[in-house]
Amino acid sequence: MIRCIIRCYIGGWRNIFNYKGCASRKEFWVFILVSLLALNLYSAITGMLTLTGSGIVDVLLFLSMGFSLQLLFICILIIPVMSLGVRRMHDIGRSGWWFSSLLLSNIFIIPVFLGVLVNSIANRFSWDIALSISIWASLVLNLSVIFYLTYLCCKPSVRPSPLPH
Repeated sequence: MIRCIIRCYIGGWRNIFNYKGCASRKEFWVFILVSLLALNLYSAITGMLTLTGSGIVDVLLFLSMGFSLQLLFICILIIPVMSLGVRRMHDIGRSGWWFSSLLLSNIFIIPVFLGVLVNSIANRFSWDIALSISIWASLVLNLSVIFYLTYLCCKPSVRPSPLPH
């Protein structure tokens, strides 16, 4: 079991620039879950060390370093997650653009849309109303994209299984 997890995780990093072929559900979800586990473990350790800080300067320095490393890890993970997602879409019989366009819309298009929404509402009403509406709109839009990506990535393969001889 542990060997399978390690093999699937390393396989995700080995095929980092491979956008052809297929990725099984197991390969995709093991990579995602191990990456999330590592990120959350790092966050927990950062949080625990921050709580034991002696002064405000130590806490702020550690928080800035911890969050910047988290952001770096997330930025590095975008490439293998994108390639795994594209290969996962190929495995269910869809174009890889389904995954790419949905993931990139969550990163680029939705924030621009929310910025325009906040600006237009703030011009008509107040900034408080605009920010509260944008928070709810962001939550709804991002969660709908994430749920749809999760649904797509959980679908079974359409590749023909080998027939027993």
